[in-house]
Amino acid sequence: MTTDDIGYYFAYCTWLDPRLLKARAPSARVVTLGRAHNRRVEFRRSADLEGSKGWCHLSDTGDAWGRVAYGAVIAMSPPRDARVFAANEARFLTVHGDDGAVYDCWTYCLNDPGEPMRVPDYEWDHIVAGVEAWALPRSYAAELRATYDGAETCPDAGRANPVLIPDE
Repeated sequence: MTTDDIGYYFAYCTWLDPRLLKARAPSARVVTLGRAHNRRVEFRRSADLEGSKGWCHLSDTGDAWGRVAYGAVIAMSPPRDARVFAANEARFLTVHGDDGAVYDCWTYCLNDPGEPMRVPDYEWDHIVAGVEAWALPRSYAAELRATYDGAETCPDAGRANPVLIPDE
């Protein structure tokens, strides 16, 4: 990895869990918490992967207007393992940091968002852990929970976590 590869990643959903972030990107550095305006976290299946599980998706359409997605600005290189984001594509967005700075970030969103579908249980556990670890607003946690509850149950909800997390 060279310093030229480093960029700002907007971590939302599962990547907010500090343990998962460390497992997937050990050299990543948290810069600040931040907010992406006119974005909304959704849980959807991938329309281009038949029978897929639910995925986290950062929507910028429909009822995303006027909403705020919370996350963290992370200095890191893109993951080299394409399986980490199998159904996703990189997107660029502006994030307003809690440190007062504005960041040009990249993140991953579904290539082709399908119907609402919950993420597997272990991923939901990472989302809850991240929201708690960063003490995100309770109203935001409630919004995520309502979105999750409103989606179809994942057909493989109890599957094992494929990422080795220390102390798990």
